[in-house]
Amino acid sequence: MQSLRIVICDDHAVVRRGIRTLLESHPGWSVIGEASTGTEAVNTARRLKPDICIFDYSIPDMTGLEASEVLLGELPHVKILMLSMHDSETIIERALAAGVYGYVLKSDAERDVVEAVRALSEKKPFFTSAAGAYVLRKIKSQRKKGVSGANLSLRERQIIKQVADGRSNKQIATSLHLSVRTVETHRANLARKLGLNSLPALIKYAIRNKLTEL
Repeated sequence: MQSLRIVICDDHAVVRRGIRTLLESHPGWSVIGEASTGTEAVNTARRLKPDICIFDYSIPDMTGLEASEVLLGELPHVKILMLSMHDSETIIERALAAGVYGYVLKSDAERDVVEAVRALSEKKPFFTSAAGAYVLRKIKSQRKKGVSGANLSLRERQIIKQVADGRSNKQIATSLHLSVRTVETHRANLARKLGLNSLPALIKYAIRNKLTEL
């Protein structure tokens, strides 16, 4: 039985109750906190340190995206699933760049939210509908540029594999006998070389190029 601690933020109580019911039907999954505003969501997550946060994009006082950026700056291990009524590529791009691990349209939530949480619990990104289509277009654009695993140095391949495995910069540095600053530099270089400026995009790249099998 997998133990999973979850915080939900949505300004509609009925939506929170519906998501809570779906998630808590799974053994070991527990909704440990709820919030109705961005500030409340960040403070709740700071206090409870959940494994996964589910943030609605349109919440009072700051967007779910802004709340995600604040929270991930303090608790980078937390996986965030964004729920949104918007399939705007601009919002999806910003969510990916911020390090949001999953993006589900609210119209798809009843169908997809459980699978999305399961994927995030396994450190796998999850995207549906327009978000998934956007990520695929991003990957295809990288293929057209001729960027592949073969273009990376051994050290870069080692680092991107460990990033895909969910390791922190400190853990990667210890494993490879490097300084944390050196790992940060390598990751910045990887993002620039590959044109992938978010953790989920780097993970998808690593899986597609079989770098997780090193």
